[in-house]
Amino acid sequence: MQVVRYRTYGHDQLRPDQQQNFSVSVPLGTHWRVAACKEVDCPHYLLGWRTIVPAESEQAQYLRTLNTSRAEPGARRRFTESRSPVGTAIFTFPPGHKCFRPHKTQTGRPAEFLRSTGPFTVDDLTGATRGPVTFYRPTDWVDLMDGELYKIGRDRQRG
Repeated sequence: MQVVRYRTYGHDQLRPDQQQNFSVSVPLGTHWRVAACKEVDCPHYLLGWRTIVPAESEQAQYLRTLNTSRAEPGARRRFTESRSPVGTAIFTFPPGHKCFRPHKTQTGRPAEFLRSTGPFTVDDLTGATRGPVTFYRPTDWVDLMDGELYKIGRDRQRG
């Protein structure tokens, strides 16, 4: 989850219930999805790449199977193999092949704009939770945060 936090009353002298936290949240589970190399302009996909491993290693054996008909569906890749004088195998993959790295891209779902005051707690009597408040209009979130920052600046100038 990518979170950007701005503390408006984040002084160490203040109790947690006197603090406010403003955050923008884009959780991985709801705002991101798996993406193909082509979708994210992966440099390995666009330009090709080299993988260098010891010539007789398990990694080299695995890579060699990707260039055969025994490769699992979707795993087959085209490459050239060369050997270096120091005993390594150099696998050169041309542009246009998916790489071995997983990629993610945003789903387009809007970010969550949150404000929380104090610690997240559950009321023992009612069972109600006190946690972050979600703003559905980012401008409302920005306006509130701006107002709180203005108050801090004003209070600091007064001493």
